[in-house]
Amino acid sequence: MKREIYFQSNDHLVHCLRCDLNMEEGISAVFKEKFKAPSPPRGTYLGPGMLIDTPDPNNNKRFIIHLLTDGKYRRNPTYDELKRALGDLHAALRNLKKVIIRKGIKNVSMPRIGCGLDKLAWCDVEQILIEILSEVDVTISIYDF
Repeated sequence: MKREIYFQSNDHLVHCLRCDLNMEEGISAVFKEKFKAPSPPRGTYLGPGMLIDTPDPNNNKRFIIHLLTDGKYRRNPTYDELKRALGDLHAALRNLKKVIIRKGIKNVSMPRIGCGLDKLAWCDVEQILIEILSEVDVTISIYDF
């Protein structure tokens, strides 16, 4: 799916975001440009594996869902860092499943989450997606960014 189509669809949009809400690099920078940065209530703990869902300010029919990662990526991550990042993503996707069920979401679009700055292998991420979301009645569109 092309990036322009992704942002124009009515699908709910999902992407990964660092826990410090820094949106200066990767796809987060594009989200910051198109939508405003999320602003959770003051004093809210934001940890790896959590998520923030905010209404799209440009389209009241969808949500922007930010999956939180630890934000400590490195250009050449170690095996332990990759393993921790996969664990964080697994937790975030379990939370995504809860949001999909609670809000009755039927269509979600996302990039190959975790495969950009976090440097995760798509085959690993795809397996986690299938494991967690296969029992939910939702269509997921994956696109290359």
